[in-house]
Amino acid sequence: MIEIDLQLGFRNNCWIAQNEQFRFVSDEISDLDNQLNEFIIKNYQKGKFKIRFYFDFDNFPVWMRQYMPHYFNREKVFCINQD
Repeated sequence: MIEIDLQLGFRNNCWIAQNEQFRFVSDEISDLDNQLNEFIIKNYQKGKFKIRFYFDFDNFPVWMRQYMPHYFNREKVFCINQD
């Protein structure tokens, strides 16, 4: 299983999921999943991926800070062409 950890933040009215190798930017947080799925399909033949998003409290909109930071931490598993 390939593990990908991304930091999730919000800057200049855009959601950003990034690490040292990847960067995905969108106006809508739900579109980050789509971008990541497309990237994995395009760049990998097959595999199982565990993707973790970690909340970056320093780069989140002030209006969302009323929520607990861990609400935005999440994990998903994504598989392509598994035999």
